[in-house]
Amino acid sequence: MSSDLDLEQQLLAYYVSLKTPIPEGGAEWNLSPEHHYLFGFSTRDFLYRNCELLPDMRVCNIGIGMGDWDDYLGYWLHKWGTLTSVDIDENLCGLFAYRQKREQHSNPSSVVAEDILHTSLPAASFDLVTIIGSTTHETGQPEAAMNISLKLAKSGGHVLYMGTTETAPESWFKDYLKHLTCRVTHHENFTYYSGPQGVPSHWWKMVAIPNFNYHSEVEGYAYLLEKP
Repeated sequence: MSSDLDLEQQLLAYYVSLKTPIPEGGAEWNLSPEHHYLFGFSTRDFLYRNCELLPDMRVCNIGIGMGDWDDYLGYWLHKWGTLTSVDIDENLCGLFAYRQKREQHSNPSSVVAEDILHTSLPAASFDLVTIIGSTTHETGQPEAAMNISLKLAKSGGHVLYMGTTETAPESWFKDYLKHLTCRVTHHENFTYYSGPQGVPSHWWKMVAIPNFNYHSEVEGYAYLLEKP
């Protein structure tokens, strides 16, 4: 069990890593317009517009990572419900819980450190389950991770899945959906195309400068599934 002093040192290292270049940290990606557009804006906006807050709402997020999404979900749920955050990395879970405590988050997560493929969480216990980014594929069994997400949702509850083409093409998820009986209530695609000054795609594709060396296109896709 880590002492508070150990956790303080780990927390400082965490903050430093956010500003440290790859490979030790991920500053370039964490601070990039692509990351902020796909994860900082588009996914949160998709949730805000398409998911209804319910009294005593129970939400589960699978895969903590940096914890920004869990932070946002907690604030979104404030005075409405509770969040359970699950991650396989025990050290990450401990540090995330400690960080939320130190930052005085108004609606902190209940953190569970375990492999989601072998979860101890009871079935049909959440109104909403979210799984975003590369989490499904980091498990090594993306279809199984999605099946468990659906298993955790209540009847009439929802699963929000968001992926990026950097991890896997959208076609894998469309193929997965063919075997489900749940209903897709909302679906959106997000595209960020970085021109010479980071201007979104619809501007640069309109002007279509000949022979210009554009940066790569980053795409995200979000689905909200309703469990029967």
